[in-house]
This record gives sequence, structure tokens and C-alpha cells, in this order.
Amino acid sequence: MGAVARLRQTFGALVLLAGVLIVYQVLARRAPYGYATGGWSGAAAAPKGAAAGRGAEALPSAAAAPAASLGAVAFVLTGQSWLSAVDAPSARAERLARRVRGELQDGGVERSRILTLYGLQERCAASGVPFAGAASACGAGGARRWCCRAALGGFWTYLPWIAALKADTSLSTVGWFVFADPTLSAVQPLELARWLEGRDMSRPLFAGRALVDKGLAIVHHYDQSRMAFLDPRGGFVLSRGALDAAALALAQPRTGDVHIDAAYELAKYLRDKVQLNATDATGYGVKARARGTAQGTSAEAAAVQIAVGVTTSHKYHRTRMAIVRRTWLKGGASTFGADADTSVAVLSDRAEAAIAAIDLPSWWAGKQPEAARAAAKAAVGATSGFCDKSLASFHYLRETFASKQWYVLVDDDTLVNLAALERALRRHDPKKRVVLGERYGWGHNVAAAGLNYVSFGGGVALSQAAMQALLACEACVCPSPTSPDDMQLGHWLAELKIVPVDARGFHQASEADYDALELRTGAAARSSGAAEAVTFHRFPLNHDGSPDKAEVQAAWERMRAGASSS
Repeated sequence: MGAVARLRQTFGALVLLAGVLIVYQVLARRAPYGYATGGWSGAAAAPKGAAAGRGAEALPSAAAAPAASLGAVAFVLTGQSWLSAVDAPSARAERLARRVRGELQDGGVERSRILTLYGLQERCAASGVPFAGAASACGAGGARRWCCRAALGGFWTYLPWIAALKADTSLSTVGWFVFADPTLSAVQPLELARWLEGRDMSRPLFAGRALVDKGLAIVHHYDQSRMAFLDPRGGFVLSRGALDAAALALAQPRTGDVHIDAAYELAKYLRDKVQLNATDATGYGVKARARGTAQGTSAEAAAVQIAVGVTTSHKYHRTRMAIVRRTWLKGGASTFGADADTSVAVLSDRAEAAIAAIDLPSWWAGKQPEAARAAAKAAVGATSGFCDKSLASFHYLRETFASKQWYVLVDDDTLVNLAALERALRRHDPKKRVVLGERYGWGHNVAAAGLNYVSFGGGVALSQAAMQALLACEACVCPSPTSPDDMQLGHWLAELKIVPVDARGFHQASEADYDALELRTGAAARSSGAAEAVTFHRFPLNHDGSPDKAEVQAAWERMRAGASSS
């Protein structure tokens, strides 16, 4: 072989070797989506998540991941508190969006997107663009805005957000999705960027501040697995790999679900459908923020005028009502009469002067034409569903306490912190149509929004304007006396175009069913970012099913003091 031929052969081999090296380098690096071919460096296999029913997954350090640039980050400014106030733009969300964008740009992180629920609503109203298939029939004109708003009514459950983010082609290069609540989350964008730097976007990751139930909780459907879930106040992060896997699973048909604690239900969905467990990642750049002193709580502020109705039955006059009168209703009619800032009415099926109880069925029957009185009395006296009973209670409160700004309905086994209730109501304008309580949902999915409603056990509060609209609504009638009162109110609110506000201080269950951070009151709640406890429903019970008077009293004292047994 001549010298020229050998030179050409050597040159060809070098070119081939260079090509192989280039291809290897390309495959070893992340693609624009953040996809990579290898696992965690230094490990024989990718670390597996914790087994179902165990605690949070241990988080590998960023240094253990393949070296790569940060990639595009989308901040989803949404959450449990702000989602309920979708009727108007969130000034706090807009301020947070500007700060996050500015700090990232100043820090050299250019590829970021800011998304808000209100932004989706406005985009839908402007163009009719369907989000998760729910707004495709919104049409045009003035009705479109409410249609778009209603179509987004299930986004607080998070899964519709995942479907919408996956479907938005403008987000195709985003590798990380950071969910933060504009009201409750403190975001440090550059700290978060440093935490994400070098992590593998393609690997499913669901990270935040992990929580684990200490016992069975009704708000978590009595799940016995002790599954870790993430605190929504501290936000959470989803990698592109996690979002893609979750969106793929969402393509499968789903039946109607009851939605209570969206953060828990998201963690359960990812565990069961994607085999992805929550990862505890404290210090990742988002945490619960201190809320500061609540607006309008100064001593000079005018007292809030409130009417509270306690619904009960004669069979509970000596048990539940006796406990109520020893705790939050101590003082009776002399303290909570019609002239007091907070007036209380005991709404029963039998009058009893000793506890100032009225005979609500007879009162309501007396308001009806004579031929309808017997049926009306029987409907209000129904022992399940309580739709007519609750509607009659609203009429009684409005007629008896016409000058009040707020009307609140609670059960006879509910503890109420009246001072906290006043502070919670003071944040809202009673001249606007506002309904507050612990929000539940039913039937929300990625194809259409279901129903939002306030669970009555933890108490429901209606502003003067909302009460006027409800009682003037001719279509707001009970399908049957045993229809579920809280869900039926949800249907009526949808008819009236009123979005129920999720007031996290109202609790449908007892204190044992909530994380300790939920149970703080007063200054402790405001400094921790927790919701100040306003109510707890369901008294602790003895083995025979009777209320445990000592434990109820202790729970009441903890509630007033701002402490918790959890």
C-alpha cells in the first residue's frame, strides 16, 4: 500500500472516531426537553421510589445527576386559596409573577414562563381556546367569560392543570413546572434555580415539603398507607418526565371522584397511576410564607355583624348542645342575643327555652299557605339530607337578623372560635356575593369541570349580598327533602354564578384529621403561614359513641390557645 493510501486510511479512521465521539457526547447530554439516556451517575440503576404506603422518597443530590443546564422553568402561580377567588385578577399573583421573572432575568436565567389561572381564563375568553376540553363550547359574547371561569372550576384539584400544561405546545421546551400559591408560598427564584441546576428533567420527580398522616383521616378517605404528600403552602415541583407520565395516565377514563384535599389526592394519583412517590425536598426555594397581621384586625375596626345558626335536634339537646353551651356558646342568649355583634340562634325540631331553641319546622310551616303547611313541616323535619332544613334555616336567619352582614350555619357537633370567625369574615366585603367554608368538589376531570361546594359540617358563611341572591332565586329549590344540603347549595351557587371561597380555617373534620400546621390560631397562624382555625367538626367520642366531654373541652382550649395535640 502506498504512502498516500495509508495516509487516506488513517485520516478516514480519525474522522470516523471523531464522529463516534461527537455522537456519544450528544447522547450523553440532555435534549431540549431535558431527556437523557443515562441514569444517575455512579449508580448501577436509577434509584427507585419508596414502596407504596411508605414515607417520602430520599432525594439524590444534584451533584449526582448528569451535568446539564437548567432548562426552561414554568412557574404555575395557582393554589388552594387563590383558585377560589377566580372572579377577579389576583394582584398578589401579578406582583409575584413580576418579581420571579425579574429575579430570574437578573440572575441570568432567561428561559422561564409564568402561568396563572386568571391568565388561562383571559386567554380562553379572548380566543375561545379550550383548556382540557372544558371550554370548547363557550361560544362568544359576554357569556363566554363566565363559561371560561366555570370551565376552570376544577383546576384546584391540579390534574386539569397537568392536562392543560401538557396540551400547550408553547411549553414544549419546559423541563420543570413549579407550582406555588401566590398567597401562601414564599418563592426564592434563584435558590430554586440553583436547586434544579444539574437535575435530570426527564426523570419523574415530584418534590416539596413532605407530610405524613399520624392516623386515619376522613379528609384523606381513611387511607391506611401512611403515604407521603406535599404541603401546598410550600409549593411543589414536577419534572417534565413526571408531567408527561401523569398526562399519559390522564388519557384513561375516570369516574366521578370526591375531591377534598387536592394535595393529598394528587400524591395518591401519582403513586397509584404513575408509580411516583412524593420526594421530601426542604430548602428547594419555595416554602410557606408568613402571612402577617390579617387586614382589619385592629382594635379601632368596627365589629363585624354576624348571625350564627346552630342546627340540631331535640335528641341532642342534653348532649351536643350541652357541650356547645359549655364551650364556644358559653353565656347563652344574654351574650349572643339579637342586639349583640354576633347573634346565635339554635335551630331545632322542638322548642326548648332552656337552650333558647326554636321549632324550625313549625316556624317554616307557618310561612306557607295553609294547604302546604303539613308537607313543609315534614320536609324541614327530615332526618337525612337536610336540604329543606338548611334552606329554612337561611330564611330564618335572614328574617330574624336582617341587619347582619354575615350569616353562618354550623352543626351542633362543631366547635367555633368566634374571634377567629370574625377575623376571617373581616377580610371579605359583605356587600359582594361571597360564600366561605371548606370547599369540596365532585366529578372534576380533565374533560369538564364538576361541582364545587362548601361542606356544611365545618360551617358555611354567606355574605349579606350572597344571602339576598340565594333567597331571591326562584330556581333554588330542593329536589327532595333528603337532598344533600351542601351539594345542593353548590348547584345553586353555580346557578347564581357565585364561586365558593375555600376558607382553610373552616374544618369539616376534627383536629386529629389535619396536619399540625393547620391547627394554629391567632399570631401563631399568621406567623407560620397556616390558616387560623375557625371551626372543627365532629366531637371526639367515647367507645359507646357518646361525646367525650373532657376531650372536647381540651380540644376547645387548644383551639382558643392556638396549640394542637398533633
